[in-house]
Amino acid sequence: MSKNFYQVSYLDMIVLKLLNDRDMYGYEIMDELSQRSQGVCDLKAGTLYPVLALLTEQELVVPYEKYTENHRIRKYYKITPKGTEALADRKRNWQDCCRMINCLVE
Repeated sequence: MSKNFYQVSYLDMIVLKLLNDRDMYGYEIMDELSQRSQGVCDLKAGTLYPVLALLTEQELVVPYEKYTENHRIRKYYKITPKGTEALADRKRNWQDCCRMINCLVE
């Protein structure tokens, strides 16, 4: 897949969707995205963490720490109510964009 796919405008929506399903930590988000996309989307940490920082700054997600079974601390991310609203807006915009492109290329 082209590197242009990884534009924040799409990636933030995808991350919000994954976090809407359940709280996750960074590596888990990357792994889940790879699995759901059947390996097409191979997101790297250097791409994901700036998106998570931006979503946190915008108060769309909130990070929290949790101990693992090995007594290590892991940072999880949780979508906020504001994030849920933003996800719905982004999905509507994405669907409108897809309809427009389909009309133009058919």
